[in-house]
Amino acid sequence: MSTISEIITALPPNPDPVTETPDEFSATASTFVAALGPMVTEINLWATEANVVAGEVNTNATAATTAASAASVSALAAANSATASAASANYVGAYSAQTGAKTAGISVDHIGALWLLNANTADVTLDVPGTSGKWSRMFGNGQIFQRATNVKFVAEDSGKIFEYTSGTFTQTFDPAATLKENWFAYVRSTGGYVTFDPDAAETIDVSFIGPGQMYLIMYNTSSSFRVINLTPNSSNFGQMVAFEASGTFTAAKTGWHRATVVGAGGSGALSFNGAAGATQQRATGGGAGGCALKEFWAASGATYTVTIGTGGTLPATRTTTGVTAGSTGGTTTFVGSGVSITCTGGAGGTAVNGTTATTAGAAGGTATGGDLNYSGGASGSAQNVGVSGLAGSGGGAVGVRGTGAASGAAVVSASLVAATGGAGTGGASGAATATTVNSYSAGGGSAGASAAVTNATGGTGGIGFASSLTVAQLNSIGTAASAGGASSATAGNGGAGSGAGGSGSGASGLFAGTGASIVADNSCNVGTPGRGAGSGAGIVWDSGAIGYAAVGRAGGTGLVIVEY
Repeated sequence: MSTISEIITALPPNPDPVTETPDEFSATASTFVAALGPMVTEINLWATEANVVAGEVNTNATAATTAASAASVSALAAANSATASAASANYVGAYSAQTGAKTAGISVDHIGALWLLNANTADVTLDVPGTSGKWSRMFGNGQIFQRATNVKFVAEDSGKIFEYTSGTFTQTFDPAATLKENWFAYVRSTGGYVTFDPDAAETIDVSFIGPGQMYLIMYNTSSSFRVINLTPNSSNFGQMVAFEASGTFTAAKTGWHRATVVGAGGSGALSFNGAAGATQQRATGGGAGGCALKEFWAASGATYTVTIGTGGTLPATRTTTGVTAGSTGGTTTFVGSGVSITCTGGAGGTAVNGTTATTAGAAGGTATGGDLNYSGGASGSAQNVGVSGLAGSGGGAVGVRGTGAASGAAVVSASLVAATGGAGTGGASGAATATTVNSYSAGGGSAGASAAVTNATGGTGGIGFASSLTVAQLNSIGTAASAGGASSATAGNGGAGSGAGGSGSGASGLFAGTGASIVADNSCNVGTPGRGAGSGAGIVWDSGAIGYAAVGRAGGTGLVIVEY
């Protein structure tokens, strides 16, 4: 850059009225004024060059600042890199896999963060990262926020880890739209029983957390949240206790437990007609009770009240013309710390004599409070198409792997019989239609349904599993239907519906319904249903008022199984 003296020409002497004569002053002033014009041009030129230089100075200053900042970041990165290298060199895996004494300097992975042990520990299982001062969080959102009461989730909570240490309360949320997309939080419970309740009508797909559980809660839509279960595998159960009557379950150890709760089955209806000549009779079996399965954390010594539902009561034996409705099964409950399971019983069957119409089947029971809640299987409908005929359906089955299977519908025309088998845990019994020949469908199996039949006697039962399935032993096939007065055979060791027809229907396997028993000029005797299942309908036509009887069967009693 040029100096000022190199760009701006010096002015001539100033005019001086004191020392100069008037003529001299006039001449000096004229010369001075004439020099001012060129000087202004020179000054403007210098100012332009000075601005350029000032810009260069500012740029250089900014570059110097950036360089200094980069140097600082580089130094921090180098330090972090060194720390990470040290941690990687001493990384021993997940904290949950560590036991015994540990020396400072190792690093572990725990609840979404990498942790460095900064002090020796005699028992690493007693010094938990995030709660013990012996660990330093190196990377990740490893800070744990403990709560024993509700504090509403807000946008600033995204990425945090919350531990519910005690109490029973409801965790509330700001509206999902306020929390915004990408919001998430980890929650775990070491002693609290917490219900999740998003804002207003917003939804969440898991609504409760108890001791031993850990979830990742995430924004899903502007009105819903999604939950991912991060709980360690809890399915290693080695002991079992079954409650066939009401009582109290006392946890023998601290740890995970699983309860299977089954409501009681409804009883099938009875129909009797002692008049000679054409008759219309129809009756339906009972529905099965609801079923719930739940895994829960229980402390040793914790108690849970078990109430076992009683099967729909035994319909009174009929020896006179008329009908007797079945009755609804009782409710089974399992209630204790952090657990409240209710499984209602299946409805009782209905019966009607003397009209051409359809009688609806009985509904299955419901279940609430479980991780899995399944409704019980319904019974099939019974329909008279013509002016005569006997139609009856079997009982529904308990749903241990989904909604319970239903028994098939029975449809009859002319002076014929249509009866359906009981449903199995793995499949419904087939429908039975009689227009020219009496028809009886077989029972459903534990792994498949039995076939529908039209103008066919008997049939093959639904298939079963090849081997036993641990607790429930759901490996049997459905029994074939029978005709002409012979009782169908008893199902195997569980899960099969019994056949229909003859003088009686065979006893069912575990959780499976029995078939309808329909006879003319003989007594019927409905078979015994499995636990929680519905019993089949019973129908008798006594052409000569000889004194035969329609004998029903109570619904299957409820059941509770606890594994630990």
